[in-house]
Amino acid sequence: MRKPLSILALLMSVSIAQAGPKEDAAQLVERWSKAFADADLDGIVSFYAPEATVIGTFGKVVMTKPEQIRKYFEATILNSPPTPWRCKAQRLS
Repeated sequence: MRKPLSILALLMSVSIAQAGPKEDAAQLVERWSKAFADADLDGIVSFYAPEATVIGTFGKVVMTKPEQIRKYFEATILNSPPTPWRCKAQRLS
């Protein structure tokens, strides 16, 4: 009797639903969007790997160092405060 109850308790404690790559990407975009809308500079910068290459919105600036990425978003937030927006998932074929 103990063994079936232990197995049942174990099964109940494990989440059955698991997110796939599409859900992971959607969550990442949602978190980045929230950090941007909240003007959370540290939060925004934390999404970029130290070796990331970022191209500015209009392709005029290429950044390859974390401090460049930070300055870019800092200037963006100071010059044009973000407005809240919600990214909607779209189906890609």
